[in-house]
Amino acid sequence: MKKNVLLACLVILVGLNGCGGGGGGGGTATTSTVSTVTNTNTSTSTGTSTGTTTGTTTSTSTGTTTGTATATATATSSSTGVTTNTTTSSGTNYYPLTVGSKWSHSSYPDTVSSVIWNYEVMADGRRKEFANSINGVDYYHTFMADSTGVYYVKSESLGASGPSTITHSNHMILPANLSTGGVFNFNYTTTSSGVITNIKSRLTVIGYETITVKAGTFLAVKIKTDFFDTSGAVTGAMYTWYAPNVGQVASGDNSGNITGQLISYSIK
Repeated sequence: MKKNVLLACLVILVGLNGCGGGGGGGGTATTSTVSTVTNTNTSTSTGTSTGTTTGTTTSTSTGTTTGTATATATATSSSTGVTTNTTTSSGTNYYPLTVGSKWSHSSYPDTVSSVIWNYEVMADGRRKEFANSINGVDYYHTFMADSTGVYYVKSESLGASGPSTITHSNHMILPANLSTGGVFNFNYTTTSSGVITNIKSRLTVIGYETITVKAGTFLAVKIKTDFFDTSGAVTGAMYTWYAPNVGQVASGDNSGNITGQLISYSIK
């Protein structure tokens, strides 16, 4: 039972049942910048030697450098409203882990009976999930970010029946390279009470959408996560949306329907 609660918590955390929400639209914006730099240096020096010989040397150099840089931030599109980002974004900026940062999530659409999930990055770097009406237990989630992406490392619960821990190995939740169309296949394992579970998954960067949730309107990257069994058959999927310097703003089911949303946040 304890393991099931922890796994349910993990599902909520990464978005399978909903910790964010909203809908979006796409657009096209192309920015061209032409810069011209002209350097002109003129120096004149006159020197007199022994009072009898005078030499004058004048040198003039003119250099013109012209550079043209065109950056396409967004190019779109299909009827789904997904925007293509042709630049490279850093996934670590889309999942802040600074101490003191806070987030609150609820189901989407928001109702008076919606369960609220509250999170805060504690002084030791763990992200605390405060008890709510579903589980009544505090959870602590440990994440790690490096040059390849953001990884889920560990989940700890401190329930009345005692502490319980699920460790994760190579569990990527967000790649560092968020260019549209990027695909990342990886296997990860979870260990709980000595039981090891092997999971095969794939992350796909779908694109960028303008998405509106209770916490506001964001230009967010849309990520699809597929799960497979040992034979390679798909066993499930989920969608998550992340905004830069905010974190997860929405989550969806295996069809991409929004099921959860960010309702408030404070990034330190």
